[in-house]
Order: sequence, then structure tokens, then C-alpha cells
Amino acid sequence: MGEKAEDLLGAEIFKTLKPYLDRCLAGETVSFQKEFTLKGCGKRFMDVIYTPFKDKQDLVKGILVTSETSLNVKISRRKEQNSRPRQFTIAAWPPLGNWLQV
Repeated sequence: MGEKAEDLLGAEIFKTLKPYLDRCLAGETVSFQKEFTLKGCGKRFMDVIYTPFKDKQDLVKGILVTSETSLNVKISRRKEQNSRPRQFTIAAWPPLGNWLQV
């Protein structure tokens, strides 16, 4: 909470996400699905929502980030790779809310 986005995410991921962050800072709620390779977690397919946090004067003061692993995307990609059923485990990753400074 209260960390700079680039420090939290790393330079490469931040560069990818910057256009979405800029749209949110302009006042737009932004949602998207993307594949990320995260330190210590590996490859993840994520559903992400950026919601602008506004003050009483309707000025954007921050971004609320909600993200969760996208099971449907992961399952469809696995089906494309291998038509026979396989078991797999997804690490528990409940929706997270983080404040970012951009």
C-alpha cells in the first residue's frame, strides 16, 4: 500500500501496464485480461480492474487495483495445448486490493 507502481511491479511489467494506468488516472475505470510472469509466482493469466480513487472535488488521487487469476483463460489455453484432460493446481490467489502511486 502506498508503493510506487514501477517499484512494486518491476520495470518491464510497469511499461506494459502504463497505458492502462494512464487511462485510469484520467478518470476511466479500466479492465483487461493479460498474461504476466511474476517474481516468485511464475506465469499467471490475470483479470485486472483499475478504478480511479477520487476526492470530493472529483479529482483522481490514486488507483484501486483489483486483480485475480483468470481460471477460464488458463483452462482454454491448456485445452489448446493438449486435448486430453489433465489435472493442474492453481495457487490460491484471492482478489487483492492495492493502492499504487504512479
